[in-house]
Amino acid sequence: MGPREDHRRGGHVALTHAEAVRVSKALCKASVIVDYRPPDIIRLGPSPLYNSFTECCEAIERLEAIMDSGAYTSHSGERDLVS
Repeated sequence: MGPREDHRRGGHVALTHAEAVRVSKALCKASVIVDYRPPDIIRLGPSPLYNSFTECCEAIERLEAIMDSGAYTSHSGERDLVS
């Protein structure tokens, strides 16, 4: 768990999914850099210094497309292969 004080928290979003490894791989293939955390967490960490609002929206649209199409199922569920 992160700090309770707003000014001490970072800006990341954590998502959970039973197939987080596969979803992470599909996102990486779609040029969305994520951080996979076992057993089932995908973290996205947009930064206003590096990412525009448009890029953040594109990342979410890519995630939505991956989930809706099931594209993540074509990736291995092996953790050590996440890039």
